[in-house]
Amino acid sequence: MALPADVDDWRSAELLLVDARVIVGKRVTQLRYALTIAPSLLMPKGTTLTVTPMLNGVDAGFDLSKTPCSLDVSPVWACTADDGRPATFGSKLTCERREVARPITQPSNGPWVSENPRQPWLSLRGMWGAARDDAWAVGAAGTVVHYDGVRWATVDAGTTADFTAVAGASASDVWAVGDFGASMHFDGRRWEPRAPAGPVDLDQLVVSARGDVWAASSRSSELFHWQGDGWKRVDAPLRPSRLLAPAPGTLWVFDDSGACQTFDGRTWCAAPPPFEGRVLSSVQLSTRHIIAAGAGGGLARFDGELWWRERTGVTADVERLWAPQRDVAWAFGPGRQWARWAGGEWQTVIAPEGVNGVRAVWGAGADEGWVIDKRGAFYRYDGAAWSMVGAAAPAFQRIQTIAEVDGAVWAAGSGVMRQSGDVWSSVPQPKGPVRALAGSSAKDVWAVTFALQHDFTEDVATVWHYDGQQWEVDATAPKTVRVLWQRSSDELWAAGDLAAVWRRTARGWLEVDRGGPNARAAGKHRAHVISGDGAAGVWVAGNGPIKRCSASRCVSFESPLPGTPIFPIVTLTALSPTKAYAVSGHPDADTGSYEAADVVIAEWDGRRWKPLEAGILPMLYGHVAAGPRDLWLLGVGNTVVHLKDGRAERTVLRDVGKLTHISRSSDGVIRLLGVDARVLRWPP
Repeated sequence: MALPADVDDWRSAELLLVDARVIVGKRVTQLRYALTIAPSLLMPKGTTLTVTPMLNGVDAGFDLSKTPCSLDVSPVWACTADDGRPATFGSKLTCERREVARPITQPSNGPWVSENPRQPWLSLRGMWGAARDDAWAVGAAGTVVHYDGVRWATVDAGTTADFTAVAGASASDVWAVGDFGASMHFDGRRWEPRAPAGPVDLDQLVVSARGDVWAASSRSSELFHWQGDGWKRVDAPLRPSRLLAPAPGTLWVFDDSGACQTFDGRTWCAAPPPFEGRVLSSVQLSTRHIIAAGAGGGLARFDGELWWRERTGVTADVERLWAPQRDVAWAFGPGRQWARWAGGEWQTVIAPEGVNGVRAVWGAGADEGWVIDKRGAFYRYDGAAWSMVGAAAPAFQRIQTIAEVDGAVWAAGSGVMRQSGDVWSSVPQPKGPVRALAGSSAKDVWAVTFALQHDFTEDVATVWHYDGQQWEVDATAPKTVRVLWQRSSDELWAAGDLAAVWRRTARGWLEVDRGGPNARAAGKHRAHVISGDGAAGVWVAGNGPIKRCSASRCVSFESPLPGTPIFPIVTLTALSPTKAYAVSGHPDADTGSYEAADVVIAEWDGRRWKPLEAGILPMLYGHVAAGPRDLWLLGVGNTVVHLKDGRAERTVLRDVGKLTHISRSSDGVIRLLGVDARVLRWPP
């Protein structure tokens, strides 16, 4: 395959296939996104495909043959055989980019359906407004909301793409960009899709004038410019982490180190950085009054000639800025670290109770400001104080653990929520992120949180109990607990450092196994998973031998899985005393790929653990067992694999955010959970 001339390095083609689904053999994983074939061409195992990757116009020398492939090509690229005829097996292909518009809506996710569509605002990432009664906010899965001066309301933009930024030149010239190069434009009446800017996840957007739009990805060196007739790729001398357009035709680009380059449409010039470190936010009042802020609380003002540094009082990164006028400015750090410029100096401000970081900020004047926090909650500033507008969404961003409690699924991390039917609701959370969870009923739930010691050498566990109304600390619990499993209100199991195992009954905490060092674990031997064994005991696994524990002792079984401190056994499920499954994996040894990892599944037959052939699968987050040799696996890239009787069926879920956990409830329903409280269910 000869890559287009505007691609300098064939490796940058890794993201060229916007909608492509590619499954290739282990040896060619590094080329998996560079393989572009005629639409819907299906290659059975053993078919020979001749592909010629080009590096700066020269054959890169990769020989791919007899590779099992299943390929779909993005409509953004047109591929033909070198002889001009339709591509067939063995064809050598040439691919050229098509500058054509296409719908932003991504492919269907088949039988998987969303179970909590009532919380779309959790995903809001960007906000911009043209006037006090005309503002926009955008987020994942096509979420677009509009403010009319009275209330925020959802608008159907006709897309399910994930958007990260919105900006405009006027009320009739508003742009939004996002993942997979998605872009759309609002002309004052409706949102319409535009051809993708490029096959990258865009998170930077500036609009200096009507039709003069810049977009970039902080994850790559890709920079794009729209001038009315389409997106054009612009070669930048640095990786853009922040864009600023002080005037039409002029662009400033900052990289992760804070270095700055200016571009006038023809020439790049180095410019002095505002401060040391990454620029995370900027705001412009005029060409002679620009404020930039970022790493370590750094902040500087530009007066048209020089940058002047200032101290805000925010000791952490300044993630967002808002400056409605020259003598008023706000700096927003993580958590509740805020600062305000007034009276010629910066003053520390305590953020409103309940604020959970700041994702987006915009204001129409010194008495009209808006903040969206990481829960999707809106806060309004009226010139005197900030106050929350409307009910807050559940304070839930990152899932660390899931558990079935009395037939209902509970999920916890930066918050706690529980499922009842197809409705999810927020639950009060203990102090700190929850790492482990177990329960016998809604009035008997246990959780583990962690806190660093004063010397930051290791974390100390705190065990909490929830009685249906509030959380209380169990001061008698071990301080090295990592995972929990509960059989009944009278029996709670825990495991932790050195693979120690405890059992809690009406008599209190009892040590079942003290554990010990593991030579393979290099002093970091820990239990990572605990599960009932289908009888009266539990299985405990981590980066060492698998243990089976009864009420009085544990027996170790050497695991066939490649457990290490970094890649331990991730999940273990028991169907019965004689049937259980454990899963682990490593990135590909040759390429380091997480998308095509060396995954190993072990099966317990009642006497010993033996490995099952799993093949090349994505690095796994977890699995559930629906029956003997009937496993559902969730891996990197939202890949779901149904492995039954040695046959694997894959599904890649799109436009649902990052999915990280999988569960199976007693009624047979399988759920996938991810960031922003996203939950998918199968069967529908």
